[in-house]
Amino acid sequence: MLVFQSISAKPHPITLSAIELANSHWHLAGLAEVRHDNQAARTEYQAVISSAANCEHHVREWFVGAAELAIARCNARDHNLPEVEHAIDSALKHHFWTLEMIRIEPVIGSWIDKKWLDSTLDYWTSIRDRKSTHWKPQKPIVIYPAGYVAGTRLPLIVALHGGTASYREFADHWTKVADKLHVIVAVPAGPVRLACGLNSWGDEYDAIDQITMSLIDSFSSKTSSIDTSRIYVAGFSEGAEASLKLALVHPDLIKGAVLLSGYIGADIPADVYELAAKAGTRIYALSGALEPKSLVNSLKHIILEAKPAGLKMELHLLPASGHEVPLDLTHQMIGIWNWLNEPLSSKHLGRASLE
Repeated sequence: MLVFQSISAKPHPITLSAIELANSHWHLAGLAEVRHDNQAARTEYQAVISSAANCEHHVREWFVGAAELAIARCNARDHNLPEVEHAIDSALKHHFWTLEMIRIEPVIGSWIDKKWLDSTLDYWTSIRDRKSTHWKPQKPIVIYPAGYVAGTRLPLIVALHGGTASYREFADHWTKVADKLHVIVAVPAGPVRLACGLNSWGDEYDAIDQITMSLIDSFSSKTSSIDTSRIYVAGFSEGAEASLKLALVHPDLIKGAVLLSGYIGADIPADVYELAAKAGTRIYALSGALEPKSLVNSLKHIILEAKPAGLKMELHLLPASGHEVPLDLTHQMIGIWNWLNEPLSSKHLGRASLE
């Protein structure tokens, strides 16, 4: 039986929370990197670090570590080797232990001393191996809408974070969504644990499937709080790829998926699309117009492959947005939710597509 961390959505003030402010600066930093303005990007990443100061420990460590590694990348582009090493050291001290990712990062690797990097990462690998024996289990976070009455049957969204992510930070994006859509949102932690508060999903789909199905089964068997005819999955980046597979593999249980900055790395058999189409599965993809084209093109490829089977799939690109969870996720989800729940004969939102 799974044990949940429960959160009830509450009325939100107009002022931004520490997490929302940090994500706002992260968005601006990403735009600066797209413009190749390394100085502006560094300034915004430093603002991320400052904004995260009031976040709870694991979320703060994730923001600081991720921002420091991004600063290292900006410094590498400016050929400032001492500052690259300083930023990497800081990222690692804040438990951003994406050790293999750092080792192969192309921008950093093209300028940094390989011997220094190898010895540094080997040292932190030993630290991580020792610390990992003391990590506590990570309970799924379950968010209930404001005013929720126990026993009320509501739709369920299982939301999967991205790679090298804090699932606690990701859950924060969904508190207002749960309240606005009057749904229950469940956020599990990915099975690949890189640090105490840092997770990924990895390449083993079976592990992802087991985590998600166990979470859904726990709701279905333990309580009457979910409407089993309205179960959805949503995910960001690596979690979006997993969400697409889950929706296609379990069309009789999962009614649709929302892919945030998603991609797909492997071909899907035609009969999988056909079964999902017959079940009425719907897939909505929301990506940034400034994302790497390879990611967006992989989604367009899926749409073309799925079209002959009649699978309902939409792709919308957000202008001035990169590879990120949209700052206006709640607003976007209102429209997406309406589309996911339209009668089959209704028209689409009309903003999708392979134009």
